[in-house]
Formats: sequence, C-alpha cells, structure tokens
Amino acid sequence: FIAAFGENGVTGCVFTIYASPIPSLRCEAVRHYSDQVLIELTSTTTAAICPLCGKTSQRRHSPYHRRLADLPVLGQTCVWQLEVHKYFCDNEACKRHIFTERFIDHIRPYARWLTRSQQQLQQIGLMAGGQVGSLLSGLFGLVVSGSTLLRRVEQGSMPTQSTPRVLGVDDWAAAADRFKKRERYGTILTVRRRGRLGKAASHRLVAGSGN
Repeated sequence: FIAAFGENGVTGCVFTIYASPIPSLRCEAVRHYSDQVLIELTSTTTAAICPLCGKTSQRRHSPYHRRLADLPVLGQTCVWQLEVHKYFCDNEACKRHIFTERFIDHIRPYARWLTRSQQQLQQIGLMAGGQVGSLLSGLFGLVVSGSTLLRRVEQGSMPTQSTPRVLGVDDWAAAADRFKKRERYGTILTVRRRGRLGKAASHRLVAGSGN
C-alpha cells in the first residue's frame, strides 16, 4: 500500500490506498492515530485448505479477527487489523472440525508479527543484541523488548557458514553469584578472521582445543 499523509502529519488525515500486499486480503481502510497507523483488511477467499488433512472447504463457520504488527510507516508503529474466516472441515476422518484460513507466506500461525517484520527483528537482534537492539528499533517505530529480539534470533534460521580455519579460545570468569570461584569458568570461541562469536560454553575448556 502507499499512504499519503496530510500537511504536517495532522491526525485523521486521508490516506490513498492502491493495493494490499497480500492478494487475498482487501484493504478496507487505513486510519492514522497519534501513536500508530491502523490498517483494516478483510479476506476475500471463498475456500480454504484444512492445515491438518489438506482438504479444501468452502463452508464458512464464522469471521475471525486478528491484529498483527507490521513494519513502521513513516516512523510510526503500523498494525494490521484482519478479518478472516473460519471454515468447517468436511472430512469426517479429520480430527479438526473447524479451522482458520492461513496465509503461510506472510503470516505464521499464532504469530503477533508479520513474517517480514519478524525477519527484520531477527536481523536487528543479530547485529545489535537485545537491549541495544530494542532501543534502536524504537527509533524506527518498532516497539519491541530486548527479550523478544533474542527470541526472534533463537527462532529464526541461522545463515549457513563455512567451517572456520582459525579459532580463538578465550576463558572468562563469571560473576561470583553464578559460578563458584576457581571451580567453573566460561569459554568463548571466536572466528578470528571474521570477528564473529563462534560458541559460548559454561564449562572450563572445549574438548580438543589442545589445552
């Protein structure tokens, strides 16, 4: 979609909407509030596939409302308000009698963020970490906590890397309230030529390091 704000960003200004980013979702309205941009979308599908058995159903059950966070619009938080459909599964052998239509390429089941937003958060978490990433995201209109950023990093798929040829091994003493002094330490492996963290371990040394 493309939105045009009124002069000086006046609240309640008119937006011009050209298209929805998902073909099966029709944009009904875009509302500009003081703290966010709200996009209202409605599903136009007439059939859906049961996620459990794979059978197509055209028999609707009821509407289903859902809110998702998208990437910021002109520095403001952007939220999708969806109205999609629930369908009956007519497959008698299927254990799921009612299901909600899904948009796997853009929206993951039970997610609170669009897939593209989750990918953006993962990149911020990888580059800046949790606390700093949270502060940085807030500057661009992405309101997210540091712990959420770290969860996105853990849940996302990590890029494939080649086997490193040169590793650095560094021992560190943890805080006294977590490990007993002179009994347990931590070990960090770094890829020396890339300056990246290879692995962090809570034991004394990694087996096979030569020490």
